[in-house]
Amino acid sequence: MAYEVFKVQEFQKAVADSPGKLAEALGPLAAAGVNLDHLWGWTEGTSAKIRVALRNPTAKDKKALATAGFTPVPGSAICIAGPNKVGAGQELGAVLGAAGLSMDSFNACAIGLKACAVAFFKDPQAGPKAAKVIKAAGKKPPAKKAAAGKAASKATCKTNSGSGDKMTPAKKAAPKKAPAKKAAPKKTATKKR
Repeated sequence: MAYEVFKVQEFQKAVADSPGKLAEALGPLAAAGVNLDHLWGWTEGTSAKIRVALRNPTAKDKKALATAGFTPVPGSAICIAGPNKVGAGQELGAVLGAAGLSMDSFNACAIGLKACAVAFFKDPQAGPKAAKVIKAAGKKPPAKKAAAGKAASKATCKTNSGSGDKMTPAKKAAPKKAPAKKAAPKKTATKKR
């Protein structure tokens, strides 16, 4: 499992469930230059909730969010970024479940080869613990898999600069050169008698 994990802070706003409310809610944030890391929303009867997540929001960001009617969501949240691969959600759920962590919400999206998710926990201590668990799982060697009687495959990722939380594809070994073919012996002409 190879993921970059970082803390985000979530803010939320309730709006009427009607056309144009998302643009109306986000307009002041865009005008103030607030860069959102994650955005999602849902309806609840005749109202809707808009939630945003920011990595390291500045005082200016927080002021713009408050002015636009967004309030901090109590709890802790992490953003998990990594490769888009089959089973990634299950893998994350298994790691967090094994650590006894229960998410209150989980939201994920993939574009091309990359994926990003936000996990939210009502417990303020759970987010930092989840980040540590996911990072530690990324440092462990993968379980060996037997592939059609061949030797188990090797890990395809390595850490960047020893940081341990960013992963990049490992360089593949150069293909083995085929052994040089032996030259056929030269035929010599024989005289007929």
